[in-house]
Amino acid sequence: MKTLDIYKFSELNEQAKQKALDWWKENREPNFDADAILEGIKEDLESMGMEEIDVRYSGFWSQGDGLSFTGDVYDTSGFLISVTPWVEKHLNGLSTEVLEQLYDSLQICFERNTSRYVHEKSVDTNLSAEWLTSDTFNIIPKLEVAIDQWRIEKCKEFYDRLSNYYDECSSDESVKMYLEEQERELWSEDGTFLKFS
Repeated sequence: MKTLDIYKFSELNEQAKQKALDWWKENREPNFDADAILEGIKEDLESMGMEEIDVRYSGFWSQGDGLSFTGDVYDTSGFLISVTPWVEKHLNGLSTEVLEQLYDSLQICFERNTSRYVHEKSVDTNLSAEWLTSDTFNIIPKLEVAIDQWRIEKCKEFYDRLSNYYDECSSDESVKMYLEEQERELWSEDGTFLKFS
């Protein structure tokens, strides 16, 4: 009867390790846990005055992939102060004083408009106000567009953060480190995957 020697990844020679690594990357998902990144995104949004935040993503290889978030702004003044530099850049001549008039009456929410996708275009930005002055009446539609552009850029920024982490987890170095730590995967001497122990 022929016997087959089995090895842990750490016991393979370098050539066998490379073969095993190539096989693993082609047949297995990387050791990717998005929870910490998603929690960091929520914390970023919370620090701007948002609540009821829901962050969703799909990735990282299809045309419709992306990231989006929904939620409500509970601290309007804090939120507007956070986005003022960006809004001023997109709304020529909008003064801080005009924004301050909206602090107490403006409601801002980000709502999902589809259940099929989760990229940045799958959410709408909605602004409404309990009362408006003559100075602020015409500002609302423009402000809504500006904040929506901010939201789209943030979604892309957050998706890049997540995608970069995925790439890091998929790198040869990360996969090797993961396999070195594993005890359950068994390989033949030449780096052919055999089974989970």
